[in-house]
Amino acid sequence: MADVNKVGTAEDWQPLCDLLKEKIVAKIAEQDHNATGSLSQSVEVIARELPDRWVIEALANNYGVYVNNGRRQGAPMPPISVIYQWMQQRGIGANLAKDYQKRGLAFVISKSIAEKGIPPQGGYSDYYSKGNNIKRTGFADDVIAENEEQIWAMVEEVIGKVTDWIIFNKYRKTAKFIGQNGN
Repeated sequence: MADVNKVGTAEDWQPLCDLLKEKIVAKIAEQDHNATGSLSQSVEVIARELPDRWVIEALANNYGVYVNNGRRQGAPMPPISVIYQWMQQRGIGANLAKDYQKRGLAFVISKSIAEKGIPPQGGYSDYYSKGNNIKRTGFADDVIAENEEQIWAMVEEVIGKVTDWIIFNKYRKTAKFIGQNGN
């Protein structure tokens, strides 16, 4: 008999995993975090089997943690090379003629991130404060909150399917037992 605490199979949980992946990727795009598409492409949602239960895990590139949670004010400067690469992908500093000027701008951005955090605390750039008032962090929590009813319905579907199987299996065993005893 199936362990009541451990409900379903990986196949049963796959539709929920697919839904969560689709919603996370859409939320990343909505929050304008798709400079290269690397984060969206790295999103994977899996049902992982533990001895006593299933766990749904959302995985992505390491920097997805910073994109989702932000970066606290006063944290160390992010690597200038990473900021430089991000600038190139976004076309930031494209009007600067010399590479050392672009790297200088990357240093200033990195220093600002260290001082103000992400999203910035104590001031926003014109891009984010005026022209683009979108939420910049918390995409994972937003996906859960915005899709809570659909998620619970899918969980209940898996639980219901397995509960029906458990009841059927118990009934079948009881029927065999009664049949063997001639009752």
